Amino acid sequence: MNSYKYFLMGIFITVMLVACQDEVTVNIPQNQKLVVLSNFTTDSLFKASVSVSAPLNNYNFEYPDDLEFQFYKDDIFIENLSFKASDDPFFIAPYYFTNTPIEEGVEYSIRINHPSYPSIYSKNSIPSAVDISSFDLIGRSMVIDSLGVGVEHYIIRSRVQFPVHDDQPYFHLLAWQKLIYYDVIDGDTIQDHIGFEPLYITPATSFSYTRLYDDQGILINQNDLRQSVTKLILEFDLYRYPDFEFKSPIYITLRHVSKDYYLFHKSLAEQGDTDNSQSLLYTSPAFIHNNIEGGIGNFSAYNTSIDSLFW
Repeated sequence: MNSYKYFLMGIFITVMLVACQDEVTVNIPQNQKLVVLSNFTTDSLFKASVSVSAPLNNYNFEYPDDLEFQFYKDDIFIENLSFKASDDPFFIAPYYFTNTPIEEGVEYSIRINHPSYPSIYSKNSIPSAVDISSFDLIGRSMVIDSLGVGVEHYIIRSRVQFPVHDDQPYFHLLAWQKLIYYDVIDGDTIQDHIGFEPLYITPATSFSYTRLYDDQGILINQNDLRQSVTKLILEFDLYRYPDFEFKSPIYITLRHVSKDYYLFHKSLAEQGDTDNSQSLLYTSPAFIHNNIEGGIGNFSAYNTSIDSLFW
């Protein structure tokens, strides 16, 4: 009897599945929002890229050129920003800009309006600059690489003095080398090409920090240092092939960044760690920091100190 009952149920389910094969159109709202990206500072033109949110597999980004982009300084309206188109949006995104000089310690805010999307609001301010105390060459040796070629190994050391008290104790430190390659043709030394390469930073002081993707430096939260530590010592390894590389300058940049800058880039680094994990079972989800009210993205600020070493 039970077998007969299950047989009838199977027929009923099969009939229902066949009967439900008619196409049904379902309108799912897209809930598109504006995506705003802007990291602004004092020594460059203020720019903000504004696009429309899109699915992950869609690389044809839309950049509206008819926004009302209002720019404020300490809650006082300054101007509506102008739109700058791009010949190749895939490599250089169109952006809105102003020629108004940007100052540190001032709160800047943006309001963006468009009839098709929710209105946008965000604000931020540029922290004070922090000096780099020293930047020196402290060691040199000759090593042999895996192909048996001689390589010069240099150790560079830098000292950074942090503010004693600061309401934005966030920093981004990065270093890079200018590479000048050459070739010898018929006895003449000919410069081949010039490039830039990031340097791997190794803190000499033990503390917690975030290493950014593609060796784009490290993020530091001063609160993660011991209370007695206000000076940080960092070291860089530099390698040069003397047979085809000129000696060229090394640069170090210390950015004093806003909290939103720190949290946004930290979350990007954590997202990269999640993507590269071998097992999702042991990986916590990473959420990208967002400080755009009504939209998505990051509106943040930084102040830069830079030093160079010609050796």
